[in-house]
Amino acid sequence: MKVEFRQTSGFMKNLSGEVLAISLRKDQVAEGLSFLGEVGESLASVAEKDSFTGKAGESKIYPSMGLVGTDWLILAGSGSGTGDELRQAAGAVGSIAR
Repeated sequence: MKVEFRQTSGFMKNLSGEVLAISLRKDQVAEGLSFLGEVGESLASVAEKDSFTGKAGESKIYPSMGLVGTDWLILAGSGSGTGDELRQAAGAVGSIAR
């Protein structure tokens, strides 16, 4: 599978650190990544191919490939956004980021 990311604006380059973690609701992955512009569109496409839907308990990690100011992008599913589902997403991020 060929993965291609492109960036058109530099606002995310101002981030620094190892990880950018994004919590995404079930079946709203593309909408939740829209703030990343074209990078978000590409990432949503890759996540869809990886069968990531935002369901509570799901998580994926991708290298940022220099497109944002962090080394890694973590997607964590938060289901419908209940408190328990958000805690589960946060726990998944913590486990992956270690």
